Amino acid sequence: MTLLAVKKTKNDYFEEIFITAAVSKNLKTRALTFDSRYAYLSNLKLIYRANWTFFYYTKKQRNNSSKISIDIILK
Repeated sequence: MTLLAVKKTKNDYFEEIFITAAVSKNLKTRALTFDSRYAYLSNLKLIYRANWTFFYYTKKQRNNSSKISIDIILK
């Protein structure tokens, strides 16, 4: 019997890591920062529903990586 390779997306990995962190009893933080590549609606809802604060970074101009703005989104 062969196992089918399950292709996970970066959002699948994000969800797994976040859920592991959120249920950890040793973790004292309730805030999270990440790149806009992970700012998909499903990820944002997951963070929001866990009552965490999140910050994500976006590039203002994709052609000039030296200009970066920070969008701060609070509950």
